[in-house]
Amino acid sequence: MLRTIRVHACTALAFAALTLTSSCDKPSTSPLDLGSETVSDDTGTVRVKIALLDRPGTESELTFKLEAVGTEEMDKLALDVALDEMWLVEGGSQWSGFVPPRQPQSHSVVVKPIDDATAPRVRITVSRFRDSEVLMQREVEFTPEGKPASPVGAVPPS
Repeated sequence: MLRTIRVHACTALAFAALTLTSSCDKPSTSPLDLGSETVSDDTGTVRVKIALLDRPGTESELTFKLEAVGTEEMDKLALDVALDEMWLVEGGSQWSGFVPPRQPQSHSVVVKPIDDATAPRVRITVSRFRDSEVLMQREVEFTPEGKPASPVGAVPPS
């Protein structure tokens, strides 16, 4: 009976060690921080963080995290992702909603360049929902192979 307990204990320890080892595997790539920007109006302030994760093939995942700064809830916002020489593979090109304090909101899209693309790019616009006033605009350029061509840069609102 003592031998059976030892066998079960050793088996349990081996299984636990194997489980812990496999659950600690880290992703092969980590998101590339493309920067953040703070947008404000008379109702509040929101920080917009943008990151890019390289996916298999020519696909890239763009993630957007919106966080209220302070304790005021800003008016409803709209986030728009416009594509030039890119396909939208997953996600929606538009998001709208409120960003309550201590309740960050996020949105993501997966994109890839079209065949024969020469200058693929994504333009990210954050605007006030009620009157479409542009609060932030960023552009991410890609190579025809789907890799970021340049750091994300602020684009002056038009």
